[in-house]
Amino acid sequence: MNRKLFATLSDQNALSQVKISLTSLIQNSALPKGTKIMLLTDSVFPKKEVIWFKKRNIIIKKVKIKKKSDLFPNIYQCVFYLFSDEVKNNWDQVVFVEADTLIIKEIGNLFKVQNFSAVRDILTLEKQFLSLDEIKNNKLSGSTLRKKKVIPKDAEEKIKRIKNNYNVFAPTFNAGIFAFSTKMIPVKSDFKLFLILEKYFEVSRYGMQGILNLYFYQKWQELPRKYNSLVNLKKISFPLFEYLSSSILHFAGSLEEQKPWANKNHSYFKLWNKYAELSNK
Repeated sequence: MNRKLFATLSDQNALSQVKISLTSLIQNSALPKGTKIMLLTDSVFPKKEVIWFKKRNIIIKKVKIKKKSDLFPNIYQCVFYLFSDEVKNNWDQVVFVEADTLIIKEIGNLFKVQNFSAVRDILTLEKQFLSLDEIKNNKLSGSTLRKKKVIPKDAEEKIKRIKNNYNVFAPTFNAGIFAFSTKMIPVKSDFKLFLILEKYFEVSRYGMQGILNLYFYQKWQELPRKYNSLVNLKKISFPLFEYLSSSILHFAGSLEEQKPWANKNHSYFKLWNKYAELSNK
């Protein structure tokens, strides 16, 4: 029985982007035959949007948010569903890809990994969390998802706890794309993730990425960079040879100019627009 799941994430605000990303996935026949596609959300979509996904046999999974926060978009907590016993009991392999991506080549090998696997991030574990200086002075530069300032009451203690319990110079992964075999995920992992969330969400620089890195600390395997080519980390136009060897282009970043759907001068606007037009057919 084929029990492979490809999952992505969207709320009302990112529907157009996720439809374009999924269109690139489908157009490029990037998935192994029989793989199911699931959209995780905390929203209720208009009927015409639901029809778009149903026509493409995409499952819409509305996930209940267990811990609402004023610090980050709650939609990111939907990712925890992938580590629930429900998923463990119904799927063998899981691949997750965020909506600000284009999948331009097949990604079948991602469904062959065993341990939790992701592409290495440029930041160490220390940099995935706020510094004591940022907390004391409310300097939150680089906190791209943060909606409100941190109350420093116990945030300093949380940072000290991380430094005492983890090697803060350890490498980390980018959580925009990851894959795993469900048999390698302990039961009730979603609950355990929420416990870490409650402890450290306030000081996580990039929302769920810091939480996932704590949970999978020294238990993750590195994927080839082609599965998460972070386009906007390049100070120059994306090199042609790297584009040709990439499977997933990831338009991470907080600035509008970093997104091809918001910047017609972006190196990848034409490619993004190609899939935008196809998504409307």
